[in-house]
Amino acid sequence: MKQLYLDGHFIRQAAAGTGAACLKSGAGLFETMRVRHARVYLLERHLERLYASCPVVGLKAPSCRGLAGAVRELIRRNGLRDGALRLVVSTAPAANGVCGGASRRKTEVCIVERPLPVEISSKKAPVFSAVLYDKERAGFSGVPCVKTTHRDFYRRVGLFAASRKADEAFFLNAGFEVVEGSRTNVFCVKQGDVLTPSLEGGCLPGITRARVLELLAGMKVRCYETAFGPEWLYGCDEIFVTNALVGVAAVTRYNGKPVGCGHPGPVTSRLVTVYQNDIEKTCRIR
Repeated sequence: MKQLYLDGHFIRQAAAGTGAACLKSGAGLFETMRVRHARVYLLERHLERLYASCPVVGLKAPSCRGLAGAVRELIRRNGLRDGALRLVVSTAPAANGVCGGASRRKTEVCIVERPLPVEISSKKAPVFSAVLYDKERAGFSGVPCVKTTHRDFYRRVGLFAASRKADEAFFLNAGFEVVEGSRTNVFCVKQGDVLTPSLEGGCLPGITRARVLELLAGMKVRCYETAFGPEWLYGCDEIFVTNALVGVAAVTRYNGKPVGCGHPGPVTSRLVTVYQNDIEKTCRIR
């Protein structure tokens, strides 16, 4: 029977009910983490981002060391070798649904095992199709650049992608600049150079995004974090997206048209291999 971690205790998932933070969409923060060889890839970075985000939404930050120990123990108890974990730090929602007054209310910590997305259920590198979400633009005047459990806007973007039979949808900010996808950061390649929206434009500071920028630098590929409009996506040679579970995925069709030659390009293909090797090197049991 699978267990989850809830406020210092390991309990059966079935016994947790629907009140646990990681089983509901209350007010809080979350991290989705990739497990490979019974280790979390880039665990410290996930915990550092979570810790830094807690004060932004008024949550008391839990101990990173304590969370790391809980993560490792849950992996051991569940016998998890290859999969995913969701970590949620949450507080009971106030009447207005925001995380106000968290210092006066109990902060709940929950960690639960999650299935891997279907895109990585096989050994083949995932390949996406994408569309532009043009129904509304994102506004980040509330809580910018933190991964909160309030995901209504992102859900609408994801549902729009599904309605267009696409794997992902990219959205714009108030300045008509590309921000990111419903669940991924976006990169495009033009004449061998890589561009990705800057954090100033409103995209989440993805853990995989940051690692990919480091790997691209090691590959001697020039990378630019900058603002660009949706028209740029039509003229680029390659598009790829990143997140913790999918890793790096080539986008071969955008708004119904082929990207480049309609298959993963050389920069993306090489990056996929480098990224997968990085996971293996980092997580392999020594």
